[in-house]
Amino acid sequence: MAATTDTGTVQRDKVGGHTWNLHDSASNYDHTTGCQSCHPGKTSFDQFMAPDDYDGNGIVESWQKEVAGCLKNLRIALPPAGLDSVNWQLIARDSLNLNLRKAFWNYQMITNDKSLGMHNPALTIQVLLASKLYAVGVQQQGTEIPVKFELSQNYPNPFNPSTKINFSLPKAEQVTLKIYDITGKEIVTLVNQKYAAGKYSTDWLGTDANGKAVSSGIYFYKIIAGNNIQTKRMVFLK
Repeated sequence: MAATTDTGTVQRDKVGGHTWNLHDSASNYDHTTGCQSCHPGKTSFDQFMAPDDYDGNGIVESWQKEVAGCLKNLRIALPPAGLDSVNWQLIARDSLNLNLRKAFWNYQMITNDKSLGMHNPALTIQVLLASKLYAVGVQQQGTEIPVKFELSQNYPNPFNPSTKINFSLPKAEQVTLKIYDITGKEIVTLVNQKYAAGKYSTDWLGTDANGKAVSSGIYFYKIIAGNNIQTKRMVFLK
């Protein structure tokens, strides 16, 4: 972290050095000194563009804006799910959910770093995307990149009380995975975000969007990932 000069600067002790702070909101100053050797002429972090739309808002933005969007997505995924806020008491109450605690720890670490990813933007994005997976109950299976798109048959099937659904992405895609009953009525959305290439797994606990247990019967799960659309059948038994 590049330090500010000891004298002759209004930014002394506000940014740089041991503060790890890269931005002074009062003066709207971005501390790009440490970037100059590789990125000469950069005076604002808005000039550092991300290569992809990581937060899924349909716009490729600067690294910091993509990180801010991913932080918001993670806040919404963390308890109380669906709201742009985090309740650590709800997380602490779920004492057996270690992955949820990991996601919250990562959220705190990146939020309190205050650089919005500029110390290492690519790694920051990876951490936030992985943390959201943990928060919504999706887990990445290894680091292998699949050669083709695939939606696996759920297992066990028939099932009670839960079943696992796996899907594979050969490239990054916006993914939705929804459950429907035999009449075509939507029951719950299990997945709705952009994922990097990889193999993923999620569980359905046999509940609807309100957490209420569904009835025994035939259900369908449908995935949309880019141009790929697949639907499979499963049976829930009580």
